[in-house]
Amino acid sequence: MVIEFDLARGAERGYFIAFGVAAVYIATAPRGEAPRFEISDQATLHMEDTNPQPIVGGADPGTPANPVRSLWQTDSLALRLILPVNWTLRRPGMVAWVQGVTW
Repeated sequence: MVIEFDLARGAERGYFIAFGVAAVYIATAPRGEAPRFEISDQATLHMEDTNPQPIVGGADPGTPANPVRSLWQTDSLALRLILPVNWTLRRPGMVAWVQGVTW
């Protein structure tokens, strides 16, 4: 079986990481905190997912990022979910990694 996947943003190439799924505890809403949903029509979103930049960066007057969407100007809404999550290993030695992988 071949499983293809993309690296997470900020991840370095050349690492292989494996862990035992049954060895990880994942808890949502620690300390009794419930998931929080927020909706807004007053945000500016940078619609780039491979190399996001600041909305306006560089020297004065600045270079605007592209593509950018103004929720107010486009009469759009955005939904944000804030979900506190915590995790821990059930026992040590259940995560392993190899550095220098070239395949």
